[in-house]
Amino acid sequence: MSSDSHSGHDPSSFPRWTSITTLRPQPFGISMWAARSLLCTAKSAATGSPRNAAPRWKALERQQITRSANFHTSPRHCIHPIFLIAAKQITKGLAIITGRGFRKWWKSLPSDKKAYFVAVALKNKWKVAGFFGATWCVGGIYYFSHIQETPITHRRRFVAFTREQFRKISDFEFEMQFELFKPHLLPAVHPVYHRVVRVANQLLHGNRDIDEIHNISWSVSVIDSPMKNAFVMSNGQIFVFAGMLEICTNDEQLGNVLAHEMAHCILGHGAEQVSYAHLIDFALVGFLAAIWAIMPTDGIAVVTHWFFEKVVSILLRLPYSRKLEREADEVGLQLAAKACFDVREASAFWTKMSLMQNALEDVEFISTHPSHERRSEYLDNIMNSAIELRRQCNCPRLPHQDPRVLMSMLKEEVKQESMVKQGVVILQPPR
Repeated sequence: MSSDSHSGHDPSSFPRWTSITTLRPQPFGISMWAARSLLCTAKSAATGSPRNAAPRWKALERQQITRSANFHTSPRHCIHPIFLIAAKQITKGLAIITGRGFRKWWKSLPSDKKAYFVAVALKNKWKVAGFFGATWCVGGIYYFSHIQETPITHRRRFVAFTREQFRKISDFEFEMQFELFKPHLLPAVHPVYHRVVRVANQLLHGNRDIDEIHNISWSVSVIDSPMKNAFVMSNGQIFVFAGMLEICTNDEQLGNVLAHEMAHCILGHGAEQVSYAHLIDFALVGFLAAIWAIMPTDGIAVVTHWFFEKVVSILLRLPYSRKLEREADEVGLQLAAKACFDVREASAFWTKMSLMQNALEDVEFISTHPSHERRSEYLDNIMNSAIELRRQCNCPRLPHQDPRVLMSMLKEEVKQESMVKQGVVILQPPR
């Protein structure tokens, strides 16, 4: 198979009862999110508008997974992504070995030799500085040559992989996930499965003006597990656990959850996050070598290395992950609004999750995700614009009863019950 193939999946390797829903729309020629109101204004009711035109797409439920291959007049020779991932681990290993080897070598030198090498280093300090400066310049050129623009939000970000390279990574990850969950996948005839397909198709149909909706092969798999989770892989494979369907009390909440996960896929957060992790690791490899070179013993070096990784994670990796989650929250709310879901259910859902989760499990600064309460508050802050976007899309009016009010009342009841258990009785003021 050529390196341009979208996927290495063999349809015959999947069981017949594994169903897949794919969307194959014909492009409408509208790709700018800044012009989203072009599809979602009162003018769209006019004859011949893209939103009311009969969409030429097919939602197919298949018994196999099929992917298409790119056509090129000549073969491309891309670096296989496994080498890029291995390069990071090899570089870190070499940094540790080099630093540790330097420490042992330096300790074995007599005092006069140490003084000699220090004098040579000071004499050639500008050459040493030039070498490191040139290294950083090469790194800077590499960084700026791999800057891309995020779809929809137009945020500029660093992505180290080509689309073909990261697709191979995603396909490999999908195969591992599929093998892991295959014994627990619900059959395509299960009513729960059709609920997920219905909601996912509504999201895809409502956002068919976005180019990435057409460029991704979307599929659905429902896992018979009480785990409360759902995720969409970079190749568009949607995995939903049965436990998540239980906690989503209606399709509106499920639609908002899937919209958030699909936003990650549309925005290309998978490739971005892996690229960012690689960038951090390569940028800090010198510090890693210095730790193993300066620390007096291997034991102290191991502890310092561990502490260094934790600090880097808390200060760099986790905040970046939360930044991407917030962007997916915002874009996901827009996707749900355009698909005519009740966007207020997004805030209500995270309020409900905050009530169900232990407070110690929701500490934000050591988490890859914002706290549930913070997410609810953030969604409320941008809710008015989402409701307005929903109105511009000529969606049915929202129910009069706001689900956020109900969750707020439930939150207050839970708070009072908790205080009663602690021996505190809240007195009601006289009316």
